[in-house]
Amino acid sequence: MISLRFVDSDWVLLSTGKVELISGPNRFRQNISKILKSDKENTINIGEIPFRYNPLFGTNIVFINALNDILTIEDALEATKAEVREAIIKYLEIQLEKQLLQLDDSEILADATVRALANRDTTTIPNRIVIIYTATMEMKDGETITIEGSTVT
Repeated sequence: MISLRFVDSDWVLLSTGKVELISGPNRFRQNISKILKSDKENTINIGEIPFRYNPLFGTNIVFINALNDILTIEDALEATKAEVREAIIKYLEIQLEKQLLQLDDSEILADATVRALANRDTTTIPNRIVIIYTATMEMKDGETITIEGSTVT
């Protein structure tokens, strides 16, 4: 499959003026990263009129940071890992719905591992805990893709 390449939500244009296209592991990485960086619609970020095509798209990873005073570090770690796993599973469900599109082996997930660690941020907000996650995914063709992120935008 082929997709447009995006960087910071903008299409990438080549010097010829044409949009850049991606496929294979780059497409997979871009799609998973987009899900992980998008906030699910919730009571905090919903507008007066919901505009989202799919309010369940994305994760609540950034929202976990707002619960710093309520969650233990262990709970925040587990919640973050659960959100990352859920995003990967959601993407697999989308792939299964589109089986007719003939995905390349470099776009089919074979295995995934999600890790998270807590880091105390002493530079901005006192005692704020930042959860840093790493998702390592092995594709059907044997290539490994790693995506990292945190509970802070």
